[in-house]
Amino acid sequence: MCAISRLRELLPRGKFDLAGDYGGYVCSAVTCKLFGMDESQAPAALEAVNALASFSPEIDAVDIPGAYVKLRDFLMPSISRRRAEGADGSLPLIDGLLNHRTSGEGRALSDDEICDQLICAFVGVTEQPPKPAAIGLLLLAQHPDQLAQVRADLDTNVAIATEEILRLGTTAQWAVRTAHKEATIAGQLIRPGQRVLFSMFSAARDEREFENPEEFIWNRPIERTLVFGYGQHFCIGSHLTRLFVRTLVREFLAHVRSYEFDMAEAEHSISYFHWGWMKLPVVIGDYSLAGQDRA
Repeated sequence: MCAISRLRELLPRGKFDLAGDYGGYVCSAVTCKLFGMDESQAPAALEAVNALASFSPEIDAVDIPGAYVKLRDFLMPSISRRRAEGADGSLPLIDGLLNHRTSGEGRALSDDEICDQLICAFVGVTEQPPKPAAIGLLLLAQHPDQLAQVRADLDTNVAIATEEILRLGTTAQWAVRTAHKEATIAGQLIRPGQRVLFSMFSAARDEREFENPEEFIWNRPIERTLVFGYGQHFCIGSHLTRLFVRTLVREFLAHVRSYEFDMAEAEHSISYFHWGWMKLPVVIGDYSLAGQDRA
C-alpha cells in the first residue's frame, strides 16, 4: 500500500482521519510487509499498536500489558513460520535474529526472545511516522505563508521541512538510559549504574539550542537533534521514519490543493510516553488525483 494508492481511496470521501486512515494505514501496511504478514492485517495491527497510547475503559487506564499481548499475537506466527521455512534471509528483520547466535554461548534465540526484540521495531515503524506527518500538515495549514513556500518545490522543500516537523512532532517524549561512567551534567553528579531519564520532547524545545523553539519554521537550520536518541541506542529506524514522513506529507500536498481540520473531533494521545494526535480529521477541499478531480 503506497501513499498515492491510499489517497485514491480516501480523497473522494471528502473527510477522513489523517493520522489513522492515511498515515497510520500506510505505515501499518508497510510494517506488515516487513514482518511477512498480509496487508489485510494492517488495520488490526494499527489498532494493536495504538492501544499502547489509548485509554482502556475496562481498566480505567492505558492497558500496556494487554497491548503487548496483542502485539505478541501478531508477531509470533510470523516468527514460527519463518523458522519452519528455513529463514533464508528474504525477510531480514526476522531471519537475521533467527540466524543469530549469542556471543560466548553460541546459542540460537528462542521465538519468545526474538518476539521481545521485534516488538519495539514493530511499534516504531507503525506508530512513529503517522503522528508527526499529521502534525506537520496541521502546522503547515496553520501557517499558510509557509505552506505556500513549501509547495513551491515539494521535492526539495518537504525534505527540509521534515526535520522541523520531527522536531515539534516526534511521538516519543522521553527515554531511560544507564550511566556507564561518572559524569556531571548541569551541576548534578551522575554515578555509574544510575538510571537517567532524558526528554527528547524537552530537548527539541531547548531555547539554548533553538531560537523561538515553540515556533514552527519550516526551513529552520537544525544542526543536531535528539529526536531519535543518541549513541548506542540511536533509533535504527530513523531513516525509515524520515522517509515515511517525507512521503506522506509530499504526496498529500502534491494532490490536495486545499484542506482544513475538524479539531472538534480530534483526539490527542493520553499517554505520558507517546505524544501526538490519535485522530485528526481532515476536510478535503480541492484535489487532483489521476482520474479523480474535484474543484
